[in-house]
Amino acid sequence: MVKKLRKNKMIDRKTNGDNRFFQSFFQKLNLSTRLFILFVSLLVISVVSVGTISYIKAKEMTIETIEKRLMSEAELMGYIAESLKFVYVSDDAYFMQQLDGNVRMQQEKLEADGMNAEFFIFEIKKWYLLK
Repeated sequence: MVKKLRKNKMIDRKTNGDNRFFQSFFQKLNLSTRLFILFVSLLVISVVSVGTISYIKAKEMTIETIEKRLMSEAELMGYIAESLKFVYVSDDAYFMQQLDGNVRMQQEKLEADGMNAEFFIFEIKKWYLLK
């Protein structure tokens, strides 16, 4: 029991010593200096928090915008392919040539906007009717 009390007193002395240091440090400062330190710390905390939140939101919005753009570009290429297939029903080679030209134009547009673009063409050979 005596050992526990001694340990508690030693811990109290250490924490009390730390508290005394901060108390004596802040007591030496006048009121305007204390208010200035408080104001600057609150300003730094608020600027850092607003900056972090703004960065995260801007990142999310950029990713969402690019995803929407890519989805619309893919949809547009699908419509172009359907139209070309309708026009060149019997000539598959000419259809592929025209489609390739449209794909290259689309790729140039995306690269002009700063996006690296790679395109894949899927050919479906057989159609299956699902029941």
